[in-house]
Amino acid sequence: MNLSFITALGAFAPLRATQAPVSTHHTHKFKGLTLQSHEETTIERCIPLADIVELPPLLVRRRGLHEDTVKRYANLMRGYGPHEESPLPPPKAVRGHHGKFILIDGFHRIAATRMIGRDWIDLEVITLTFKSDAELRLLAFEANAQHGLPLSAAEHRDWFKAYIKANRFKKPDGTPKSLREIGREFGISHTTVARRLQTHFPRLFERWYANEELSFKTGGLLPMMERNAVRQIEQHFNESLALVIQLEALDSQKADELRGEILRQIEEVAQRCREKGYIDPEF
Repeated sequence: MNLSFITALGAFAPLRATQAPVSTHHTHKFKGLTLQSHEETTIERCIPLADIVELPPLLVRRRGLHEDTVKRYANLMRGYGPHEESPLPPPKAVRGHHGKFILIDGFHRIAATRMIGRDWIDLEVITLTFKSDAELRLLAFEANAQHGLPLSAAEHRDWFKAYIKANRFKKPDGTPKSLREIGREFGISHTTVARRLQTHFPRLFERWYANEELSFKTGGLLPMMERNAVRQIEQHFNESLALVIQLEALDSQKADELRGEILRQIEEVAQRCREKGYIDPEF
Protein backbone atom coordinates (compact mmCIF):
# COMPACT_ATOMS: atom_id res chain seq x y z
CA MET A 1 0.00 0.00 0.00
CA ASN A 2 1.38 3.39 -0.98
CA LEU A 3 1.99 5.75 1.93
CA SER A 4 3.82 8.42 -0.04
CA PHE A 5 1.27 11.03 1.08
CA ILE A 6 2.83 10.90 4.57
CA THR A 7 5.90 12.76 3.39
CA ALA A 8 3.87 14.95 1.03
CA LEU A 9 1.83 16.26 3.96
CA GLY A 10 4.95 16.89 6.00
CA ALA A 11 3.64 14.63 8.74
CA PHE A 12 6.69 12.42 8.72
CA ALA A 13 10.29 13.02 7.77
CA PRO A 14 13.51 11.03 8.33
CA LEU A 15 15.17 11.79 11.65
CA ARG A 16 18.81 11.71 12.60
CA ALA A 17 19.69 8.89 14.95
CA THR A 18 21.30 11.40 17.31
CA GLN A 19 18.19 13.56 17.75
CA ALA A 20 17.61 14.20 21.46
CA PRO A 21 14.35 12.86 22.92
CA VAL A 22 11.78 15.42 24.09
CA SER A 23 9.77 15.23 27.35
CA THR A 24 11.50 12.00 28.25
CA HIS A 25 10.14 10.10 31.25
CA HIS A 26 12.27 7.01 30.81
CA THR A 27 13.88 5.10 27.97
CA HIS A 28 14.32 1.49 27.00
CA LYS A 29 15.24 -0.53 23.94
CA PHE A 30 12.76 -1.67 21.28
CA LYS A 31 13.50 -4.68 19.13
CA GLY A 32 11.10 -5.60 16.35
CA LEU A 33 11.04 -9.04 14.79
CA THR A 34 12.68 -7.92 11.57
CA LEU A 35 14.27 -4.61 12.53
CA GLN A 36 17.98 -4.72 11.84
CA SER A 37 18.91 -2.73 14.97
CA HIS A 38 17.71 -1.78 18.44
CA GLU A 39 16.02 1.61 18.52
CA GLU A 40 15.54 3.94 21.46
CA THR A 41 12.04 4.78 22.61
CA THR A 42 10.77 7.31 25.13
CA ILE A 43 7.59 7.47 27.18
CA GLU A 44 6.16 10.96 26.74
CA ARG A 45 3.35 12.16 28.97
CA CYS A 46 0.06 13.92 28.19
CA ILE A 47 0.42 14.23 24.40
CA PRO A 48 -2.60 16.09 22.92
CA LEU A 49 -4.70 13.86 20.67
CA ALA A 50 -4.66 16.70 18.12
CA ASP A 51 -0.92 16.07 17.66
CA ILE A 52 -1.36 12.36 16.90
CA VAL A 53 -1.74 11.49 13.19
CA GLU A 54 -3.86 8.38 12.50
CA LEU A 55 -3.27 7.00 9.01
CA PRO A 56 -5.67 4.24 7.87
CA PRO A 57 -2.93 2.17 6.14
CA LEU A 58 -1.20 1.81 9.53
CA LEU A 59 -4.28 0.21 11.12
CA VAL A 60 -3.13 -3.25 10.08
CA ARG A 61 -6.06 -5.18 11.52
CA ARG A 62 -8.33 -5.98 8.59
CA ARG A 63 -11.45 -5.79 10.75
CA GLY A 64 -10.66 -2.21 11.67
CA LEU A 65 -11.70 -0.94 15.09
CA HIS A 66 -13.63 -3.38 17.29
CA GLU A 67 -16.34 -1.49 19.18
CA ASP A 68 -16.41 -3.84 22.18
CA THR A 69 -12.66 -3.52 22.60
CA VAL A 70 -12.89 0.27 22.50
CA LYS A 71 -15.59 0.22 25.21
CA ARG A 72 -13.60 -2.18 27.38
CA TYR A 73 -10.50 0.01 27.15
CA ALA A 74 -12.58 3.11 27.91
CA ASN A 75 -13.84 1.54 31.14
CA LEU A 76 -10.29 0.73 32.19
CA MET A 77 -9.01 4.22 31.39
CA ARG A 78 -11.64 6.23 33.27
CA GLY A 79 -10.03 5.77 36.65
CA TYR A 80 -6.62 7.36 36.22
CA GLY A 81 -5.39 10.93 35.88
CA PRO A 82 -2.54 12.73 34.08
CA HIS A 83 0.07 11.88 36.73
CA GLU A 84 -0.98 8.27 37.34
CA GLU A 85 0.08 5.03 35.67
CA SER A 86 -2.38 3.85 33.04
CA PRO A 87 -3.71 0.27 33.33
CA LEU A 88 -2.99 -0.10 29.61
CA PRO A 89 0.39 0.19 27.88
CA PRO A 90 0.82 3.46 25.96
CA PRO A 91 0.21 3.49 22.21
CA LYS A 92 3.31 3.54 19.99
CA ALA A 93 4.10 6.34 17.59
CA VAL A 94 6.97 7.65 15.47
CA ARG A 95 8.00 11.26 15.87
CA GLY A 96 7.07 13.36 12.83
CA HIS A 97 7.50 16.95 11.69
CA HIS A 98 6.14 20.03 13.48
CA GLY A 99 5.44 18.29 16.79
CA LYS A 100 3.28 15.57 15.23
CA PHE A 101 3.38 11.86 16.06
CA ILE A 102 2.55 9.10 13.56
CA LEU A 103 0.51 6.39 15.31
CA ILE A 104 1.64 2.85 14.50
CA ASP A 105 -0.01 0.88 17.32
CA GLY A 106 -2.86 1.69 19.70
CA PHE A 107 -5.77 2.81 17.52
CA HIS A 108 -8.25 1.22 19.95
CA ARG A 109 -6.67 3.03 22.91
CA ILE A 110 -6.86 6.37 21.08
CA ALA A 111 -10.53 5.75 20.25
CA ALA A 112 -11.21 4.82 23.89
CA THR A 113 -9.54 8.04 25.03
CA ARG A 114 -11.89 10.05 22.85
CA MET A 115 -14.85 8.03 24.09
CA ILE A 116 -14.27 9.14 27.69
CA GLY A 117 -13.85 12.77 26.63
CA ARG A 118 -10.12 12.99 27.29
CA ASP A 119 -7.95 15.02 24.91
CA TRP A 120 -4.51 13.67 25.90
CA ILE A 121 -2.71 10.33 26.23
CA ASP A 122 0.74 9.03 27.10
CA LEU A 123 2.75 7.75 24.11
CA GLU A 124 5.67 5.44 23.56
CA VAL A 125 7.61 7.40 20.95
CA ILE A 126 10.08 5.57 18.73
CA THR A 127 12.96 7.45 17.17
CA LEU A 128 13.88 5.85 13.84
CA THR A 129 15.47 6.78 10.54
CA PHE A 130 13.30 5.44 7.72
CA LYS A 131 14.34 4.95 4.13
CA SER A 132 10.81 4.44 2.82
CA ASP A 133 7.16 4.69 3.81
CA ALA A 134 6.97 0.89 3.41
CA GLU A 135 9.12 0.53 6.52
CA LEU A 136 6.60 2.53 8.53
CA ARG A 137 3.85 0.05 7.65
CA LEU A 138 6.19 -2.82 8.47
CA LEU A 139 6.86 -1.31 11.88
CA ALA A 140 3.10 -1.13 12.48
CA PHE A 141 2.83 -4.87 11.85
CA GLU A 142 5.76 -5.59 14.14
CA ALA A 143 4.25 -3.58 16.96
CA ASN A 144 0.86 -5.29 16.58
CA ALA A 145 2.43 -8.75 16.57
CA GLN A 146 3.92 -8.20 20.02
CA HIS A 147 0.66 -8.09 21.99
CA GLY A 148 -3.07 -8.68 21.90
CA LEU A 149 -4.80 -11.06 19.54
CA PRO A 150 -2.55 -13.00 17.15
CA LEU A 151 -2.54 -11.77 13.59
CA SER A 152 -5.02 -13.59 11.37
CA ALA A 153 -3.80 -15.63 8.42
CA ALA A 154 -4.63 -12.79 6.04
CA GLU A 155 -2.94 -10.22 8.29
CA HIS A 156 0.13 -12.43 8.55
CA ARG A 157 0.35 -12.46 4.77
CA ASP A 158 -0.07 -8.67 4.74
CA TRP A 159 2.83 -8.48 7.21
CA PHE A 160 4.92 -10.64 4.89
CA LYS A 161 4.11 -8.35 1.96
CA ALA A 162 5.14 -5.29 3.98
CA TYR A 163 8.40 -7.03 4.87
CA ILE A 164 9.19 -7.66 1.20
CA LYS A 165 8.17 -4.15 0.07
CA ALA A 166 10.46 -2.67 2.73
CA ASN A 167 13.34 -4.73 1.26
CA ARG A 168 13.90 -6.54 4.55
CA PHE A 169 14.49 -9.74 2.60
CA LYS A 170 17.92 -8.31 1.78
CA LYS A 171 21.01 -8.46 3.97
CA PRO A 172 23.05 -5.32 4.80
CA ASP A 173 25.34 -6.06 1.83
CA GLY A 174 22.36 -6.08 -0.56
CA THR A 175 22.28 -9.81 -1.20
CA PRO A 176 19.00 -11.65 -0.53
CA LYS A 177 18.41 -13.77 2.53
CA SER A 178 17.68 -17.41 1.80
CA LEU A 179 14.12 -18.69 1.85
CA ARG A 180 14.93 -20.56 5.05
CA GLU A 181 16.30 -17.43 6.73
CA ILE A 182 13.12 -15.51 5.90
CA GLY A 183 11.00 -18.45 7.06
CA ARG A 184 12.73 -18.50 10.45
CA GLU A 185 11.88 -14.81 10.97
CA PHE A 186 8.18 -15.48 10.37
CA GLY A 187 7.95 -18.95 11.88
CA ILE A 188 7.00 -20.58 8.57
CA SER A 189 8.73 -23.05 6.26
CA HIS A 190 10.89 -22.07 3.31
CA THR A 191 8.35 -23.60 0.92
CA THR A 192 5.64 -21.35 2.36
CA VAL A 193 7.94 -18.37 1.83
CA ALA A 194 8.47 -19.45 -1.78
CA ARG A 195 4.74 -19.85 -2.39
CA ARG A 196 4.02 -16.39 -1.01
CA LEU A 197 6.73 -14.87 -3.16
CA GLN A 198 5.50 -16.69 -6.25
CA THR A 199 1.94 -15.57 -5.62
CA HIS A 200 2.53 -11.93 -4.66
CA PHE A 201 6.00 -11.09 -6.01
CA PRO A 202 6.58 -13.38 -9.03
CA ARG A 203 9.23 -11.16 -10.65
CA LEU A 204 11.19 -10.88 -7.43
CA PHE A 205 11.00 -14.66 -7.00
CA GLU A 206 12.25 -15.28 -10.53
CA ARG A 207 15.15 -12.87 -10.03
CA TRP A 208 16.39 -14.04 -6.64
CA TYR A 209 14.97 -17.46 -5.78
CA ALA A 210 14.00 -19.45 -8.89
CA ASN A 211 17.20 -21.51 -8.64
CA GLU A 212 16.99 -22.18 -4.90
CA GLU A 213 16.34 -25.81 -4.05
CA LEU A 214 12.70 -26.44 -3.13
CA SER A 215 10.66 -29.48 -2.21
CA PHE A 216 7.49 -28.73 -4.16
CA LYS A 217 5.87 -31.73 -5.81
CA THR A 218 5.39 -29.48 -8.84
CA GLY A 219 9.16 -29.26 -9.37
CA GLY A 220 9.82 -25.89 -7.75
CA LEU A 221 7.48 -23.49 -9.58
CA LEU A 222 3.76 -23.21 -9.05
CA PRO A 223 1.84 -23.47 -12.31
CA MET A 224 -0.31 -20.49 -13.21
CA MET A 225 -3.48 -22.43 -12.38
CA GLU A 226 -2.24 -23.09 -8.83
CA ARG A 227 -1.27 -19.45 -8.31
CA ASN A 228 -4.76 -18.41 -9.40
CA ALA A 229 -6.23 -20.96 -6.96
CA VAL A 230 -4.34 -19.33 -4.09
CA ARG A 231 -5.76 -15.93 -5.04
CA GLN A 232 -9.29 -17.36 -5.23
CA ILE A 233 -8.93 -18.96 -1.80
CA GLU A 234 -7.88 -15.60 -0.33
CA GLN A 235 -10.81 -13.85 -2.03
CA HIS A 236 -13.38 -16.37 -0.75
CA PHE A 237 -11.86 -16.26 2.74
CA ASN A 238 -12.13 -12.46 2.86
CA GLU A 239 -15.72 -12.55 1.60
CA SER A 240 -16.67 -15.14 4.23
CA LEU A 241 -14.97 -13.15 6.98
CA ALA A 242 -16.84 -10.00 5.92
CA LEU A 243 -20.15 -11.90 6.15
CA VAL A 244 -19.32 -13.23 9.63
CA ILE A 245 -18.53 -9.69 10.80
CA GLN A 246 -21.86 -8.43 9.46
CA LEU A 247 -23.68 -11.22 11.29
CA GLU A 248 -22.10 -10.15 14.59
CA ALA A 249 -24.37 -7.11 14.53
CA LEU A 250 -27.48 -9.32 14.43
CA ASP A 251 -29.04 -11.04 17.42
CA SER A 252 -31.52 -13.44 15.92
CA GLN A 253 -32.14 -17.10 15.27
CA LYS A 254 -31.55 -16.53 11.56
CA ALA A 255 -28.06 -15.16 12.25
CA ASP A 256 -27.29 -18.20 14.41
CA GLU A 257 -28.48 -20.48 11.61
CA LEU A 258 -26.28 -18.69 9.07
CA ARG A 259 -23.24 -19.00 11.35
CA GLY A 260 -23.98 -22.70 11.73
CA GLU A 261 -24.17 -23.12 7.95
CA ILE A 262 -20.83 -21.31 7.52
CA LEU A 263 -19.20 -23.63 10.06
CA ARG A 264 -20.74 -26.69 8.37
CA GLN A 265 -19.31 -25.71 4.98
CA ILE A 266 -15.90 -24.90 6.45
CA GLU A 267 -15.79 -28.29 8.17
CA GLU A 268 -16.78 -30.03 4.94
CA VAL A 269 -13.92 -28.34 3.08
CA ALA A 270 -11.49 -29.11 5.93
CA GLN A 271 -12.54 -32.77 6.01
CA ARG A 272 -11.95 -33.17 2.27
CA CYS A 273 -8.49 -31.60 2.64
CA ARG A 274 -7.66 -33.98 5.48
CA GLU A 275 -8.84 -36.99 3.46
CA LYS A 276 -6.86 -35.97 0.40
CA GLY A 277 -3.75 -35.03 2.34
CA TYR A 278 -1.97 -31.69 2.64
CA ILE A 279 1.44 -30.21 3.32
CA ASP A 280 2.57 -26.98 4.91
CA PRO A 281 -0.75 -25.15 5.41
CA GLU A 282 -0.63 -21.34 5.61
CA PHE A 283 -1.59 -20.84 9.26
